[in-house]
Amino acid sequence: MKKSYWIFVFVLVAGIFFVEYDLTKRTSRSAFVKKNPARLIHTKLAPATSTETSYQDPTRAGFDFRFQELTNEISQLQDDPEKVEQRMKILAESMTDDDVRQLSEVLTNKKNNGDKRAMAVEILSRNQSNESLKQLENFIRKNESPAEKWSREREFESVLKAQAVEGIAAFPQKDVAISSLTALDQKIEESFLKDRIKRSVASLKNQAPLPEKQDNDALEKLVE
Repeated sequence: MKKSYWIFVFVLVAGIFFVEYDLTKRTSRSAFVKKNPARLIHTKLAPATSTETSYQDPTRAGFDFRFQELTNEISQLQDDPEKVEQRMKILAESMTDDDVRQLSEVLTNKKNNGDKRAMAVEILSRNQSNESLKQLENFIRKNESPAEKWSREREFESVLKAQAVEGIAAFPQKDVAISSLTALDQKIEESFLKDRIKRSVASLKNQAPLPEKQDNDALEKLVE
C-alpha cells in the first residue's frame, strides 16, 4: 500500500465535514455518525544515505528534535508526497519504545497544534511495534465520554482516533489487529468509532470492502 501525508490532510478535512454533516442529522433523529477519516497506506523505502538529515539517525539527536526537524522539512515538501511518505517511514522505523511513548504524549496533548498531532498518529501507525500498538489502543480509549457535548474539538479527536484505528488495522499480524480492534469494540461507546472499528474488522476478515473504499463511495454519493 502507499499513501501520502497530504492525502491524509485532505481526507482529514473531509472527515470533519462528514461529522458536521451527521451532527446536523443528530438534531432531528438518532443516527450513526458517518465520516471519512484517512487511511493508512505504506510504501517501500529507499535505503538511507549519509546525506540524510538527523531524524534518520537516533544517535545524532533526541527524538523530540528529530520529530520537529521532520515536521519542519515536510512543510517544504508539499510538491513531493512520495518523499514525505518516505521521510515519515524512515523516522518511524528508527524509533525505540521510549520514542514511541514520547510521541504518544505528543498525540494525546491537546495543547499541541492539529498538524503536529496528525503527524504523530501517522508515524505511530507506521512504527508497527507492540509498543506503538499499545499506545494507539490507549489513545482510542482515552477520555471516552459519549455524553460529552459535541464540538469541533471533539470532532477532531474522533478523526484522529479513527486514524489510529486504521493504524491498528494495518498491523502486520492480522490476527493481532483483529484481536485488538475486537477488544476496543467492547470498550468504545461512541457510535462513529464503533462503526469504524467494526468495518475494519470485517475488512480484515474479508467480509467487507476496505473501509477507505466504503468512505470513497460515500463521498462520491455525497457530491453527486
